[in-house]
Amino acid sequence: MEEKKEYTIHDLYKREKLIRKKDDQEREIQILLVKMTQKDRHEGISKYQGLFDEETSRLRKREEKSQIFSAEIKNSKKEDLVDTVIASEKRKRLAILDLYPLKDELKKEEKEKQLNEELERWEKDRRSSLAKENRDILEKMLMEDVIESNALVTATRKFNYYCLSKMCLHPKTKEKLFKNEDEVLEIQDPRVINWLLEELANFRAFEEEKKIREIVASSDFSETGSSQKPSTDSQSTTAKT
Repeated sequence: MEEKKEYTIHDLYKREKLIRKKDDQEREIQILLVKMTQKDRHEGISKYQGLFDEETSRLRKREEKSQIFSAEIKNSKKEDLVDTVIASEKRKRLAILDLYPLKDELKKEEKEKQLNEELERWEKDRRSSLAKENRDILEKMLMEDVIESNALVTATRKFNYYCLSKMCLHPKTKEKLFKNEDEVLEIQDPRVINWLLEELANFRAFEEEKKIREIVASSDFSETGSSQKPSTDSQSTTAKT
């Protein structure tokens, strides 16, 4: 009889994934992506918030001197300002649209129809409300959104480098491949970094809040109490440039 393997508390909910990359000269490397520890997570969240605040402050100061964003915003028609604000708010609303309370017995198609109708009602009401606002208020709203959106992109990119420095291990020795995020940036070809970022996104997609809600709501999950085990081996031979 096969002896049952004993696990420690550190093994619970542990996830890892072996990824492979081959270049145009048929040289292949393997990397083991592992889920970050709680310590790394807390450090990463704090780091991300700091990066976001720092970049937001930098962009505000730059805007005060250069008026780069302001010039374009002031040259826009009021209706264009409304359209842009609506588009930005709509993107945020779409990210949480599945949280809108609906009756459980509705079929998937009926839920999607009701959600779309709710989104259309919101957009109509919001557009009417914004159209009544003074132009300077719309400009201020759009300026805040532009600055925050740009800061978000920069902070997220740097945060992802931090994550890679914590999650990329040698598949055999289990040693970290990077000491810090700066070493990630020392990779010579951007295609390699793009590949790593893509694999990172795929790896942690399972833990994203919306993805978890979808899995729990699925019939397979409800019937079996669990979802299918994700593949632990991924191979890629090309990367987006």
